[in-house]
Amino acid sequence: MKSLTYKGLIIISLAIVILTIIFFKYLKKDETKLIENIEPIEENFTNSNIIKDIKYTSRDLKGN
Repeated sequence: MKSLTYKGLIIISLAIVILTIIFFKYLKKDETKLIENIEPIEENFTNSNIIKDIKYTSRDLKGN
């Protein structure tokens, strides 16, 4: 009976170790890789909102 219990504990322990190794090697996302994939944003705002030849007109209540 004791040998069966020891065999079960050894098998469960090995399964936990193997699953832990698989998790850390393949399933856990590496944060440094995610940071490296971010491309810098080009800040070219000087030419993005240029409107040429605008005429401003307004009238008051008297028609001026």
